Parts: sequence; C-alpha cells; structure tokens
Amino acid sequence: MKGLRLAFMLCAFCLTAAYGQPPQAPSDQVKRFAPYAGKFEGQLMMTEGGKTVTAKVQDKNSMISDDWGFLVEEVATMPDGGQYKSHNIMGYDAGGKKVHIFSITNAGETHDHKGDWKDAKTLFTQYDGTWEGKPYVEKITLTFHSPDSYSVSWVATKGGKVVNKGEETLHRAP
Repeated sequence: MKGLRLAFMLCAFCLTAAYGQPPQAPSDQVKRFAPYAGKFEGQLMMTEGGKTVTAKVQDKNSMISDDWGFLVEEVATMPDGGQYKSHNIMGYDAGGKKVHIFSITNAGETHDHKGDWKDAKTLFTQYDGTWEGKPYVEKITLTFHSPDSYSVSWVATKGGKVVNKGEETLHRAP
C-alpha cells in the first residue's frame, strides 16, 4: 500500500511539472496544411485490376487539436454510384521526426503513412504492411500548388506488383 501511495505521489508530481511548462507551439510541419482548410472538389482517376475509373471527389479539410493536426474527410462518388469514404488525420511526430497520415476508410483500410516534406510544397509518405501474407506498400505524394489547389498521387504494391495507382486534383469549392 505504501508503494502504491508513492506511485500516486510521483504521478501527481510529474503531471504538475508537465502542466507547469509553457505550451509549445504547433509544429511548422503541420502549419503548412492550414491554407488548405475548407472544402475542395475535383476528379480522381484510379487504375486497379487493369481497369481505370474516374470519380468525383469532395474533401472537407480542417485544422484540429489546437492546430496540432489536420483532418481530411474525403468522399469519392464512384461510377457505380457507391461511395468511397476516408478520414485522414495528419500530424507530426517530433520524436520520430516524421509527418504521419493516419487513414481509415470504409473499404476496411487502416494505415499509418509516414514521411517527409521533400520541398515546401511536396509531402511524400509511405505505409509498409502486409496483405494476404505479402508485403504491401502504399506510397502517397501530396503536392500543394496554391491555397486553392492540391493534388494527391499514389501507388500501392502487393508482393512487389502494382495493385492500385491513381491521382486526384482538387480545387477550392465555391
């Protein structure tokens, strides 16, 4: 019981010390997304299984967590009328020195892409995982053209073979 009491006291001390520190400013790595908050729309072109489809895409983007993160809520209306939905949370891990894009989709995908800014307007990220026991790699490049336009391109491989690739270009919605 004495040890438990000591543990609680140490936790209380650590929390008090942490909250007594001046707040850090959000990372410049994330601040770069701020001009892209708002609604965007555009076209997606994707090739999978030898078939290429186009779809209308709408993104609703917002800074989150007191500007420590950026959320992209995306809906793509496919040619068959179905919808592909994804939520992509972007943030910066100061410890690992990587930008993360954590994606969850209604296709059952949950991926943590990690990467770096290649220049002031280009972010490259990669997810490394497995699919059906084979290495699965998804490479995503975001290019920010102006505060009113950006594009996303990607290529996914399974066991070293391309299984999906595409690109989309979005413009600020009126």
